Formats: sequence, C-alpha cells, structure tokens
Amino acid sequence: MDFKKLFRTFAVFAAVSLVSFSFTSCGSEDDDPVKGQTPKSAMALYQFEASQDMIDLLDITISYVDKGEIHTETMTSTKWTATANGLVLPATFGYKIHMKVKDNADFSKGSFDFITNTYTIQYAVYDQDGKRIEALSKKNSTGTQRKLTGLNEEGIRKAYTDREYKQEGFEIYTDGKYATTTIKW
Repeated sequence: MDFKKLFRTFAVFAAVSLVSFSFTSCGSEDDDPVKGQTPKSAMALYQFEASQDMIDLLDITISYVDKGEIHTETMTSTKWTATANGLVLPATFGYKIHMKVKDNADFSKGSFDFITNTYTIQYAVYDQDGKRIEALSKKNSTGTQRKLTGLNEEGIRKAYTDREYKQEGFEIYTDGKYATTTIKW
C-alpha cells in the first residue's frame, strides 16, 4: 500500500471539503430574499382546459376554494380560469374537477377526442404593504396534457360514469411557505 499516495488523496479531499464548507457557510442576513417583507395574504390562479368533445358529452364541474369558502361552477367552454384570494394567512387553496356523462349526450358522431390540459395552482404571496414577495410566490404552473383520441360511446360511458378527475389542495402558512393539504369537499 502506498501511504504517500493515500495521504495526498486524503489531503486533497480535506482541502476540497474545507473550501466547499466555507462557501456554503458564508452568508448574511442581507441575503434574505424577504427581508423587511412580512407575508400577510395570498392569491391563487386555477386553470383547466378540455376539448370541445368533452364539453359536448360530459358534465364537468369544478369546485375551488376562494376566501376560505368552496365554490362550484359548471364548465361550459373549453377553458376555465378562476382567481382565488386568501385575505389573511394562513390560507387554504385548492380545486377538484368532477366529470360524468351528460344525460342527453349525443354520441352520433361515433369517434371522439378527449384532450385536457390541467394546470396546477399558481400562487402569489403578498406582504404587509400589498407587494408581491417573489421568493415565496410560485410563478410557473405545471401542466399535464392528456390526449385520448378515437374514443367511442362505450369507452366514454365506462370511463366517465361519475368520477373525480383531479383534486389538489395546499395551505400557505403565516411565514409564506406552503405545503400540500387535503381539503374536505
């Protein structure tokens, strides 16, 4: 065993560790992205898109939380958007999408395309002066697209008898940070 080589390797590792440690431990309160800003309120944006075939054949209802209350709307066009406010933190936000085949659904077309774009909630946290706190706000929504083409009546009736399509909820705490939560719809 070559002790000199082992010692050099250990010395290099120790030096790299010390340099890395010194960089990660350097910081000051001036680096605080919310210095002087106290989180006080929040708002959220909900979005959902569905193909025209889905609007024609399904009853799509969306329940969402705004100002601590649950509201429910029926989707009548291919794009749905709502803005919700949490006047005081902590605030709970979330939405639930429910789908079922309409009683009077017309399947005479024969083949249908079900395309959805689901966007998670975008939210913003505001300080005591009503200014947005960028470091605590989620700027980008993440969407998931689902594309089912060539569906027939039997497949649609089986898959969309009466189902929850998506459900999401989260709470923004008094410090402006958030965590997912379960909402009792």
